Amino acid sequence: MNQKGFTFIELIIYIAIFAVISLVLTDFFITLAKVRAQTEARGEVRQNLARTMERLSQVIHSASGVNSASGNTLSLAMTDSAKNPTIFTVTGNALTIQEGASPATALTSDKVIIGKLFFASINNPSPAKKSVQLSVTVDYDAKERPDYIYSSSATTTAVLRN
Repeated sequence: MNQKGFTFIELIIYIAIFAVISLVLTDFFITLAKVRAQTEARGEVRQNLARTMERLSQVIHSASGVNSASGNTLSLAMTDSAKNPTIFTVTGNALTIQEGASPATALTSDKVIIGKLFFASINNPSPAKKSVQLSVTVDYDAKERPDYIYSSSATTTAVLRN
C-alpha cells in the first residue's frame, strides 16, 4: 500500500518539535535582549561617571580657590572672571555646572541619575595646597525596569593648581 501525506501522529510530533524549537529560540532572543540592555546600562553609567570625574578634576585643578565645598555643592573661585564662580551641584537628577553668570548645563546624560554627590575641602599643611575630595555615585535611570538597574561609584581628591 502506498500512502501519501502524514498520519495524524506524525503531524502531532512535528508540531511538538516545532513548538519546542520555537520556545527555545524565543527564550534565547529574550535573554539576548536583556543582556544587551544590561550592557547598555553599564556602559552609560561608566561613561557618565568617567566623564564627570574627569571634568570635575580638570575644573578643580584650574581653580584659584574654594569658595565652599559642602554636601552636594561645590563653589570654586576661578581666575577667569567670566567663569567666576564655577558651581557644581545636582539639579533634578543631573550633575550641573554653572560658570559665572551663564546658565547651568548638565554634565550627565538624561539616562542616568546622580545617586550621591559629596564634596569636602581639604587644607594640606605641607605643601600648602588646597584640595577637594569628591565622591560620586551614578545610577542608571531604569524607569522601573529591574533588568536595567546598575550603579557605579568613584572617589578621588583633586588638588588646586594655585
